[in-house]
Amino acid sequence: MTRRRLLASAIAILAVPSIQAHGASSSDYAIVASGVADAPVLDRRLAKRIFSRQVTTWPDGTPITVVLPPVDSATMAWLCDQVLGVEPAVFVRYVSERAYRSKLERPLSASDERAVAALVADRPGTVSVIPVDTMLPGLATLAIQ
Repeated sequence: MTRRRLLASAIAILAVPSIQAHGASSSDYAIVASGVADAPVLDRRLAKRIFSRQVTTWPDGTPITVVLPPVDSATMAWLCDQVLGVEPAVFVRYVSERAYRSKLERPLSASDERAVAALVADRPGTVSVIPVDTMLPGLATLAIQ
């Protein structure tokens, strides 16, 4: 296989999650939290600040724990495209550097979306984005204006 074909194949494989995410509608995914008394309505700016760890507590003072979907998942591609406005790799690098520099807790992660939903359901104050078909009891959907 020529170098050009190999490179084209690698680019096509890397582009698949983004293509799937761009084709998905907002109703396919939900930003969810657990243990939040009054599920706040988020504007995109506040959602960005929560996921980037610039806002670290809910309005009632409960600490926010962020759980990220797998980096190569369509869910992460949707979050980065529709909410954050950056590529997944850039976002993960930013969050990691921010956690290191500011001594913040790094976001948790899980191997798949069902594991993300389970992590959020188990920990009060936790937030993430999941496909709606992985919704679990006890999770509150956060609306975005």
